[in-house]
Amino acid sequence: MSSARSAARGFTLVEFTIVAGMGALIVLSLSTFYLNAQNMWINSSLQAMTQRDATLFMEQMERAIGSADQVAAVVNDKDTVSLSLLRNGAQAVEIDWNKSEAHATVTTGIDATPVTSIWPATGKLKALQFRTEGSLSKARVVYLDSLRIETPAGESIYMSTCFALLNKP
Repeated sequence: MSSARSAARGFTLVEFTIVAGMGALIVLSLSTFYLNAQNMWINSSLQAMTQRDATLFMEQMERAIGSADQVAAVVNDKDTVSLSLLRNGAQAVEIDWNKSEAHATVTTGIDATPVTSIWPATGKLKALQFRTEGSLSKARVVYLDSLRIETPAGESIYMSTCFALLNKP
């Protein structure tokens, strides 16, 4: 009878349990790797979109400020931020942001046909601060001292730059 038992081959319950456990660990580790890679890709895509949005805003500012003759007003107080620009003596561009809101409004073409856009398209605006060099009537440079956008994932993008009023005599 012992020779009949030794001739029967197959997996025992212990061997099957060990193989099933090792397989489950492999599947779990591959799934975790895939989900982490997908999360990283989504976060980096959101950050790239927010970075692109900030760059587009700065390009819009460059066009608006470059075509202006004069800075009409710069307000950086506790609750609001505002920049008004004049072209040929008429108001041409207005940028407004209330610190309790996630987006700023940019109104261009006020002297002709106003177009208002909400910015940023992705993320939340957390900081925006302008200043000018010298008095408003003689300002030739507008500084964007602080621009901070928070991505939907909670990471922050920081930028700053300066713009020259190209049409200033």
